[in-house]
Amino acid sequence: MMINIITPGTSSINVSTFSAIQTIKYKLLSQNKTALNVFKKEELLSEPVDKELCKNLRQSAKLHKEEQKKNLALKEEKKVTVTKRKGSD
Repeated sequence: MMINIITPGTSSINVSTFSAIQTIKYKLLSQNKTALNVFKKEELLSEPVDKELCKNLRQSAKLHKEEQKKNLALKEEKKVTVTKRKGSD
């Protein structure tokens, strides 16, 4: 039904991301449904948009971008620290 998300290439996945994926996998498996069944719409153009889902997606994307910026800043800071140490040796 759903494939494993943990592979050698994804070993650095964020714990909260992994937890969210596992929660969704468990819920879908317990209901014997697929994601396509849950979110299927009969009339794409006439059915209303799930505003709460859109809000959650936007918030999640915003938090993800902020976390990426923070991680990038930490990596840059570590590079500078390592470079300074090498220069002082």
